[in-house]
Amino acid sequence: MVALLIYMQSNVADYWAGVSLWAMLLGTTVITALWLEGRDAAGLLKWEVLRLACFAVLLGLAWQGDLGTGSLVAASLYTLLNLFFLSLLKDLTWRDPAPAL
Repeated sequence: MVALLIYMQSNVADYWAGVSLWAMLLGTTVITALWLEGRDAAGLLKWEVLRLACFAVLLGLAWQGDLGTGSLVAASLYTLLNLFFLSLLKDLTWRDPAPAL
């Protein structure tokens, strides 16, 4: 998230690109907060997959635009790593959550 924020502050994007990047930042922040609250993992996994699907659509649109190759590679790697770790978490959804302190 910090890398996305730094990228957004260092570049001048057109209106809709800026709106979509801020929406991704907000979505990531909210979902992270829900994970930290200890919400139901099965429900959160659906939101995570939706967030990554939106991110993939933005990547596809950015590919058509003038986004640099390095940025596309970094964003694609981020998405793939997220999908990998979410697949590991999917196996843990049957367990009871730890009690809140």
